Amino acid sequence: MKKMLLVVTSLVLISAVSLGQSKDKKAAPADEGKGKALVQKHNCVACHASKGVVAPEFKDVLSKYTDADKFQKYLAKPVKSGKFPGAMPPVTVSKEEAKQMLTYLQDDLKKSAKPAKK
Repeated sequence: MKKMLLVVTSLVLISAVSLGQSKDKKAAPADEGKGKALVQKHNCVACHASKGVVAPEFKDVLSKYTDADKFQKYLAKPVKSGKFPGAMPPVTVSKEEAKQMLTYLQDDLKKSAKPAKK
């Protein structure tokens, strides 16, 4: 009886973990949509899509900030650079929002990357 209870309990736990993982995978498009909305809300494209004229391109920013925590800190206290004409204003977002923005930008960068010519 104890063995059967242990087996049933194990199966229930495995099922719960599996369901949680599948929910995470399904949540990614929603996170991407939220990330896109946040990027639009903070008007990031106005400067970062300028091919490096006004601000570093997204690909350059993303090469430095792949972790949501570091990205959030960067947004809150942007690095000042003499290379670009203006200074980025601070952007205050939660860690979850920073993760959503980062996920969207990384996915968008992958989609826009052109395949290498053979």
